[in-house]
Amino acid sequence: MILDHFTVHTKDLEKASHFYQQILGLKDGYRPPFDGPPGLWLYGAQGRPVVHLYAGREETPGLSSAVDHIAFLAQNLEETLGRLQENNVSYQQVTVPDTGTTQIFFSDPDGITIELNFD
Repeated sequence: MILDHFTVHTKDLEKASHFYQQILGLKDGYRPPFDGPPGLWLYGAQGRPVVHLYAGREETPGLSSAVDHIAFLAQNLEETLGRLQENNVSYQQVTVPDTGTTQIFFSDPDGITIELNFD
């Protein structure tokens, strides 16, 4: 698997965007038209969005970090779904608007959301 991106909940989207662009050299780029809170996708030198920022989400009791989830590019959707089902791991499956990418979301034992992206 390949690490795809990480997502950060931010209290100040403009300040966070400035930090990641100025400090890490990432560039603001295309973000699909999701419903929900405002956000930005910041792209690395390889032309992929590696940091997703979004604001406007309410605080979640017990959430100890601003990191929302870890995402991976993955292969073999049906095999992956079979493993999740065999291990009684509940998941959510969605399709990204405009791209058609299939996303699978589930939690690790510590409650960190894992996102798998299947092109």
